[in-house]
Parts: sequence; structure tokens; C-alpha cells
Amino acid sequence: MNNVKTKMSSKAKSGPDQNGTDHAKQKGEQKSIFWKMGAPIREWRNLPEEIRALAEKSARNITLLYEMMIDYRLSLMKTVYPNEKINQSIWNDFYRIRRDHEHTNEINLKKARFFSGLKNLRSLRHEWQTIIAREGVLLDLIIRAPASLKFYNFKRGYEELRKQEKLNEEYNERRFKESYNAIEMALGYVQDYINKREGPSQVLNFSEAMQAWTDKMHEMADLQKSGRLAIDELLKRMETLKNGIFEAPPMAKWITAVEERFTRLIKDHDLLEKNYHKSIIHGAEMEDMKGILNEVVPRMWINGESEPLDRYLKQVETFISAHEPALQEELAYQERHRPWSSNSDAIKDADEIDMLTSFIQIMINAIEARESHMGDHSATVARLARLTAEELQWSEQEIKYLQIAGLMHDVGKIWIPDTLLTKVGPLTDNEIQVLRMHPYYSAKIVTSIKALKDIVPWVYNHHERWDGKGYPDGLRQNEIPLGASIIAVAEAFSSMIFNRLSREPLSFDQAINEVRAGSGKQFDPDVTEQFITAATKIRGELEERQQKGFSSLLI
Repeated sequence: MNNVKTKMSSKAKSGPDQNGTDHAKQKGEQKSIFWKMGAPIREWRNLPEEIRALAEKSARNITLLYEMMIDYRLSLMKTVYPNEKINQSIWNDFYRIRRDHEHTNEINLKKARFFSGLKNLRSLRHEWQTIIAREGVLLDLIIRAPASLKFYNFKRGYEELRKQEKLNEEYNERRFKESYNAIEMALGYVQDYINKREGPSQVLNFSEAMQAWTDKMHEMADLQKSGRLAIDELLKRMETLKNGIFEAPPMAKWITAVEERFTRLIKDHDLLEKNYHKSIIHGAEMEDMKGILNEVVPRMWINGESEPLDRYLKQVETFISAHEPALQEELAYQERHRPWSSNSDAIKDADEIDMLTSFIQIMINAIEARESHMGDHSATVARLARLTAEELQWSEQEIKYLQIAGLMHDVGKIWIPDTLLTKVGPLTDNEIQVLRMHPYYSAKIVTSIKALKDIVPWVYNHHERWDGKGYPDGLRQNEIPLGASIIAVAEAFSSMIFNRLSREPLSFDQAINEVRAGSGKQFDPDVTEQFITAATKIRGELEERQQKGFSSLLI
């Protein structure tokens, strides 16, 4: 390779060849042509770097211009006779230059220089050069401003600015202090409520809430000291916090009331499921309401989110109102139709129950000797009650306790004067009131026997009516214990078919028709049908007793 170069070099240095051709001159001419042809390529390669340098220079000019424009604005604002027209013109020039700079820079960034043609690059360079020239003109214009005026107005403007800033700081400090004190007052108000409130809440934690509100208050103080948040935004947050704290006690009363209702609903629902294996509320729906009341509501209450809190509480109240009546009705029905629940005090041995029944029968016979016109009324009631309970599929133990209740339902008449029990003709109002005390006296006697405490409601309420017009308490429908309803219809039927002082006894069919007519009014409709079936089974016995008179009816 070196030899070749040497030969070419020696050949170039030599003069014209044999043919008179100057090779050195010819090569120089060829090199000049190629150089000219490569000039556009070299320019295309150099233009991107040149454009980049121009863009950076323009950006520096824009920054400098903005700083000088701010100084210019401050000085002009404090002049006695500011030329607003000229001022606006200068700012318009500045905004146009900055806009053109941004637009050109956007083009510069979007288009890849490597793929841009020479014409486009030249055009872009020209745009940058034009912008820089305009920037220079504006810089020169601002620099030529009177130095004295510029200095005077800058100093004056700075002093006024600092004075206003100080006034603003003092004013904002007062506003912050007032808001801070208002929050402290709200916390004191809540603390007074906590000290006076009755009963704990499983949903609301006041200690946790007070700590959260106090922490937020201290956070506001830190933001005010640091200046990290604009004063107006800070005061807005403080106002929201204060209102939320003040609204907490009344909202707590509402939440507590809803909580109590919901707790009762859950308790009754669990009781229905546990004791009677029945459920009228879907489990998932119940869990959703628990989540709202125990999780969502407390969080919103602490955060002071009153509007969504209202919606959620109303949702829970709607849920309670939708299920509470049906649940109460079902529970009352199940409780009423639960014949008897055994307990440790009750006699469970069948022989002991029979012995107690026999003893009570002897005592009742002695008491009823005072009312000879009634015959063995209590035994008849006990017999009819037993048969009715059998139709209702009660257990044998429960039936025997119902028999005892049937025997003892009128035992309280021992406290009623004989003259009243044997009086012929209508009773006075006072006499009626005295006679209506016998369920109370009967229940009092039964209560004294510890083993019979479960049958007290049956004895006490045997004169209650289905329509609520009975006595002693005016109970109605499912409020009346089922055992009392059974004794009620048996007692009424027995009084119809056997002699009374005020009227002749009814026939069996007449009495049955009276019972059927009283169904849903005086008597429980469910019990009535079962009673008619039971009484029909011993129709012959009852009619035979009517014919023979008051002979003993074995039970």
C-alpha cells in the first residue's frame, strides 16, 4: 500500500507526461469537484448540532427575559404614571417569543434530525436564528430602561411587598388560631357528651375517635408552621374537621339507637334459630348489615362524612323495619306454641306428677263444694284440656302439667265470698271486679308451689280473649300463652253445658256451635278446631253427665 502511494505521489509531482497531460492539476480539479458535491452532506451532518446549540441559547434567553420581565413589572407597577400601553406591548412581545420558542422546540423534539431533509434542517435553523434575534431586541429594550427608575421602583416595590406579606401573615395567623380554638372547643363538647352518655356502644369507640381528632388537629398545626399547604385550603380542612366533631354526638345518638334495634333484631333472630330452628332473614343479608354497622359507620363517623353516613344508617334502619315485625310475630307465635319448657325445679317423674295431681284434685273438690251448682267443673276443664293438648301433639309430661293447670285455674275463688259465688241474678260492677280477681289469686297460689311455676301464665291468663277484650291484662292473639287459650275454651264449654245460676245449660251441639262462633273472637282459631275434635270424642260421657247430674268425672 505504501508503495502504491509513493508511486502515485511521484507521478503527481512530475510534470506533463509524454502526451502533455498534467496529472497533478487534473487530480486537484477532480478533488475540488468531489468536495463541492460533499458539501451538502457535511452541512446535513453539522446542522443538528448547530440547531441544538441555537435551541439551548434561545432557552437561556427566555429564562433571562422572564427574570428581567418580572423586575420590569415590579418597577413599572410602582411608577407614578405607568404607561400601560407600552407595558402591554412589551409583554405581548415576550409571550409571542416564548410561544414561538415552545412551538419550535416541540417541532425540534418531534422530528428526528437524522431523517430530516437538508431543506427542513435549514428551515429549522432559520427559525431558531429568527427567534434569537427577536430575543436580543427585547433584551436590549429592557436593558435600556432608566436605571434610576428601575432601582427606585424595585426598592419601593420590595418594601411594599414585604409589608403586605407581613400583614397577610398576621391575618392568616389570627384566622388559623380561631379555627384551632374552635376545634378544641368541639373536642371539649364531645368530652362532655362522653362523660354524660349512658351505656357503652359496641359500634362506636369514643377514645379512638378523640385520639384521631386530636391527631388531625396537631397535623393542621404542623401544616401551618411548615407552609406546605395554602392557608385557605388549610382553613377549609379545619372547618370540615370542626363540623365533623360537633356533629359526632348527635350522630352517635342516632347510631346508638340503630345499634340497639339491630342488636335486638340479631338476638331475636338467634333465639328463633336456636330454639325453633327457623330463620326469616337471609344470612348474607344479615352479614352485610353487620359489616355496614360495625365497619363502615364507625369510619365515616370519625371522618365526619355526614352525607354518606346518613345514607348507610337509613339503609340499616330500612333493613330493621322490613324484618322486625315479621321476626317479632314469628317469635311470639313460636313462644306461644311452645307448650312448656322443662327446668330443674319441675317434677319429671310421672308417678310424682300423678301423686301431685291426685292431691290437687282432692283440694279442688273441697273448694268446689262451695259452688255445688258447678259440679266438678275443674275436673271437666282438665279433661277437655288434656284431650285438646293430645290433638296438638304435646308430650305426656306437658299434658299432665296442663291438667294440673286446668284443675287449679279457679283455685283462687277460695278468696271470693260465698255470697258472690252463689248469687242468683246479675252482678253489680263492683261484684264483677271482685270476681275477676280470681285469676290473680289462682296464680298466686300456684306460684307458691315451686314445681308448678311454669304453669302460672296458663292459670293467670285463662280469661284472656283472642280479640283482646278479656281480663286481667287485655292480651290478644299470640300474646296469650297457648296453655291459657286451651284452658279458656275448655272452661267456657264446661260452663255452657252444665248448670249455672243465671241460665239453663246448653246442649252439646249448642255449646259446640257457640265455641265455633267464638273462634277468632273469644277463642284461638287453631285451638278451637282441635278442641271441637277432642270434645267430640267424649260427647257421650258429657251428655250422660248432663242427664245424671253432677256425677264425678274421672281424669
